[in-house]
Amino acid sequence: MSQAVIEDLTINEFYRLLKIVQGKSNLEPLYVGLSQYFQNIIDTHSTYLPSSINQIPFYQEICIFTWRLMTNN
Repeated sequence: MSQAVIEDLTINEFYRLLKIVQGKSNLEPLYVGLSQYFQNIIDTHSTYLPSSINQIPFYQEICIFTWRLMTNN
C-alpha cells in the first residue's frame, strides 16, 4: 500500500474536519457555542440558590473537545 492510502485509513474523519476549519464564518458558531457551554459552568457555581441552574453533565468532554480543536487546527 502507498503512504497516502495508509494515512487515509488511519486518520479519523472527525480530526480531518477539525483541521480544515478556517475563517470567521466557520469559527464564529464554534466560539459562540463553546462560550455558552463554559458560561454554564461558571453560572452554576456562582448562583445564590442551590440547583437553580442545572450544570451540563458533559463539561469535561467540552474541555477536551476545545483542547483537541486548538491542537489539531
